[in-house]
Amino acid sequence: MPLANILIVVFIIGMAYWWALQGFFSSLLHLVMVIAAGSLALALWEPLVLNLGMKMQPMYCWGLWLLGPFVLILVVLRLVVDKLVPKNVNFQNLVSNAGGAVLGVFSAILTAGLAVIGLGLLPLDTDLGGYEPYMVDGRGRIDDSSGDNLWVPVDKMANGFFVGLANSSFSTSTPLGAYRPFLPRFAALHRMRYDENASVVAVPGSVSIEGFIRCGVPLEELDAAIASSFGQPFKNQDNT
Repeated sequence: MPLANILIVVFIIGMAYWWALQGFFSSLLHLVMVIAAGSLALALWEPLVLNLGMKMQPMYCWGLWLLGPFVLILVVLRLVVDKLVPKNVNFQNLVSNAGGAVLGVFSAILTAGLAVIGLGLLPLDTDLGGYEPYMVDGRGRIDDSSGDNLWVPVDKMANGFFVGLANSSFSTSTPLGAYRPFLPRFAALHRMRYDENASVVAVPGSVSIEGFIRCGVPLEELDAAIASSFGQPFKNQDNT
């Protein structure tokens, strides 16, 4: 039983209970702030990584510069809104408690989803609290069918929500759906490497291409298992 599943379920239940107590209006305000903080964090993410993160801690920047701005923006918004809207709006108890619980679940899913994605972008093991969505088979290929799934796929749900926003009401000339359509997959693959000491990032300017070699595919000298991992599109071609 993966620890990640337990933590996510407990977090969702806890958020539903907490915001049921706080009421519908407070829960609605918090959900709006989570959406705003998540959207801004994703919008600022790559510019911050490329302009600041890569110059400071390149191994950790993809995860830290997504989670850090999200938490910071959410805290600031919470403080500002609490000052501007100090009082609650009274509804009937059933409506207030039930509505607060439902919106609390939505907030929990978005928050937990971004947390899973952000943690997945850190240089951790491929097994993230027992959650390992992709594995490598005997031929060295990524096997989607043998990985784990979360009981509540918060990473995919949060990604789908923010991609939907980026393609509609929050659309820009560089929407998230076009540039990072499968962010949970990117986060999971970010941790997959054969050498645990290998870096998954490179500081700008530290890598250069000095030349390349053209060869026929498949190579007779290449192991059949490795050659097959290149896939059908590479067979019987004259170059790579």
